Amino acid sequence: MKHERMTMNLGKQSGKAVKSIIFPLAVAIVLAVLVGAASAPQNSSQHKVFFEKAKFTMETKGDLKGAIGLFEEIIKKYPGERDYAAKSQLYIGMCYEKLGFAQAQAAFQKVLDNYPEQTEAVFLAREKLMTLTRLYAQTLENDGRFQMRRIGEASSSWTGCSISSHGKFLAFADRMNSSGEVAAYDLSSGKVRCLTDDANETEGAWECVVSPDGRRIAYGWLNNDDDTEGLRLVAMDGSEPRILYSDTKGVPMAPVDWSPDGKDIVVYHQGIGLVSVDDGSIRVLKRSDPKLRYLNGRIRISPDGRYIAYDWPPESSDGNRNIFILSVDGSYDAPLIERSSNDTLLDWCPDGKSLLFRSDRTGSSDAWRIWVKDGRADGPAELVKKDLGLIQPLGFTQGGSFYFMNSTGGWDICTAKIDLNASGVIEGPENPLEEGVGRNVSAAWSPDGKFLAYITSGPGRDPVIRVRSEETGREREISPQPGFYGVEWFPDGSSLKVYGEDKEGDRGLCRVDTRDGAVETLLKQTPEAPLHRACLGPEGKTIVYSSYQESEDLSSIIAYEIHSKRKREIWRGKGKVGLPKSSPDGQWLALEIPQGNGSERKLAVMPATGGEMRELAVSNSGGDFVWAPDSQQILFAKLIPGSGYGNSRQGLWVVRLDGGPPRSLNLESRLMWLLTIHPEGDQIAYSTHKSGAEIWVMENFLAGKPTRGR
Repeated sequence: MKHERMTMNLGKQSGKAVKSIIFPLAVAIVLAVLVGAASAPQNSSQHKVFFEKAKFTMETKGDLKGAIGLFEEIIKKYPGERDYAAKSQLYIGMCYEKLGFAQAQAAFQKVLDNYPEQTEAVFLAREKLMTLTRLYAQTLENDGRFQMRRIGEASSSWTGCSISSHGKFLAFADRMNSSGEVAAYDLSSGKVRCLTDDANETEGAWECVVSPDGRRIAYGWLNNDDDTEGLRLVAMDGSEPRILYSDTKGVPMAPVDWSPDGKDIVVYHQGIGLVSVDDGSIRVLKRSDPKLRYLNGRIRISPDGRYIAYDWPPESSDGNRNIFILSVDGSYDAPLIERSSNDTLLDWCPDGKSLLFRSDRTGSSDAWRIWVKDGRADGPAELVKKDLGLIQPLGFTQGGSFYFMNSTGGWDICTAKIDLNASGVIEGPENPLEEGVGRNVSAAWSPDGKFLAYITSGPGRDPVIRVRSEETGREREISPQPGFYGVEWFPDGSSLKVYGEDKEGDRGLCRVDTRDGAVETLLKQTPEAPLHRACLGPEGKTIVYSSYQESEDLSSIIAYEIHSKRKREIWRGKGKVGLPKSSPDGQWLALEIPQGNGSERKLAVMPATGGEMRELAVSNSGGDFVWAPDSQQILFAKLIPGSGYGNSRQGLWVVRLDGGPPRSLNLESRLMWLLTIHPEGDQIAYSTHKSGAEIWVMENFLAGKPTRGR
């Protein structure tokens, strides 16, 4: 369904939408539940069932008010089940977080006060309180006028967002049901209106930027079928669609700003350039590294149109970025600030005499302001706002208000205890990691089951590998060059196979020593052979991956011998198959193969040395799977019918190699990715993602003089 056929009111979810719930009916339903529960005999698992019902009401039905009532009833009815009571109180706070700050803060505080021994719930509640305290603060110490306000919520499908100069609407590429339609979000009414209707599965919009007069939107266009990239325009009422620039060389073009007079569009096109709105001609101002195909930084033109400020990917080993100033006539290009901190651009201030930027120079991610004269710094930078966090900047309005988005989602690792010979999941799922909630992904147990390795990140830092002792819970960090993920242990238990970027900037597979963090490049990626989910073969001596030749619609499965660096094809066939995984005994390979029109994928196995492929089960999700330790069963994630984009859920299933239908393990999650299983076969771990963002505005901070920094 196209977006224009819907009417959404995302911005009012925290107020009027909730009041529109028929309160007497909700009360009657809750009372009916209470009466029924009181008359029914209690058992040891009844509180768990009630808890899942409350979660379903909150997460799937979206009935926050009803969910609060159910969670409160669990606390009253089952006070002895303190772990579930604490979780219920935590979820009450999460519901109120969407409905009102004061109630959310009080609810999270109750977790700390009433359930101090429930360490996991206390940790999560404390993190929530810290976030609320930081984001919902209305004033700072400067003169009491500084304000930060939450405007509304943004969908996880919105990308390439841009604020209009009058602050009335937000333009974005909406990837809800296609590759990206251009849409506008009215900040006052909370309604979303779609402006284009020509995107599909292979082509669509990505970056958007609003013209200075608010009448037009420039957006990038990607077409994966014919490798065409380009720049397009559309009017705010959806009329006058126009292709401004087209490039058939497959080099992405991202619009980043408009010139103040509206005659040119600033673009990133493997460098910085200006595209004429009249005739689509491009003038290149600065070339970048050819490897930087996509926009990787922020680029903004000054209000007087004389200079372009940008932050560029770092060349130094410490990963820090710097802000540069480029004159539009090309005569000047130099760093604005030269220091060892990580400085990234937010925007030019409306006066054109200063820049707002983010820096970690004091140890946290703060907002700073620096005055600029003739393209050079005019005095030291001054602190504007502490602990701004890793926000997505949207830009300034003419009135001096700065808009940004704050992510409310992230990756987490969940574990559950399972019994593959009985009912499946017997306990969980739960989050076993105490640090970095929302920032952990890609777990793997060591061959002896004593350690859990995973990837974690944090505000202002690149992802690193952590290794956690299952016996003591203690963790240690391994910090190779940044950008790695997809952890898999070598059989010797002393090193990890990871996917990422090596020191030369090439992507591929590397070996990381868990003792000293030393990195060895094993195999570099090619366009025909994506290696992000390639697996280790028997005894860790080979890497097994699939290669696809699109022109012939042929797939190959390749075994790469690490020591000799020889490649051997072990299977070839029609269609694009998934990436294989080797069984623990090294006898089999499992992979997903397309069915019909490709919307469904079937799980299949074949001998590790090559041979006939045998189908096992329909997955229909493109999800993940993992071998059981006995090499006779495969666990896989399957999309639950009826769950759609933005609220899709998966269930965990198991199928045997010797035949029989797949069997549900009675575990559901919004997403199950990067599955891993304990060597003893009694625990499953997976990565899950929650996405979303909030729109915020920072006001009344340009008139006065900010607190002077160093």
